[in-house]
Amino acid sequence: SDGLLGRGQLLRLRQDGRNVVTFKGAPPAGTQSEVKVHEEFEVTVSDFDTILAIFQRLGYEPVQIYEKYRETFSLAGLEIVLDELPYGNFIELEGDEAAIKIVAEQLGLPWAERINSNYLALMGRLIAHHQLPFQDITFSNFAGTDYTIADILDELIRS
Repeated sequence: SDGLLGRGQLLRLRQDGRNVVTFKGAPPAGTQSEVKVHEEFEVTVSDFDTILAIFQRLGYEPVQIYEKYRETFSLAGLEIVLDELPYGNFIELEGDEAAIKIVAEQLGLPWAERINSNYLALMGRLIAHHQLPFQDITFSNFAGTDYTIADILDELIRS
């Protein structure tokens, strides 16, 4: 596919007190790493609805909507992010690969159990596993269900 997703790219519009546009590029060709590596550019925009309209006029449509609660910390030059999604809680470490390994060990996070997939890919696996009737990762979609990332964790760690 020649769309953004087909090229391993992502364009995201996020509201979290600010309106943030993020472009995530595909990993550079030949990249060999035990962590997810990609270029990322972010910019804050003043008007969510206007930038959404611009994207739509350019031919982009929302693929998936997802909600999360996030807390961000810094340690040893890394950004440590705690995310609560409707299907589970996650720790994301961003920074230099060597520092990520050191801090992961300090935090007691088993390196062999890390997940390099993004939240949309994880949701795709949950949809396939449970034949979910919805695509969007919202707390209302998951209300009253017991679907969690634990349902597919063994499969994720093996892959």
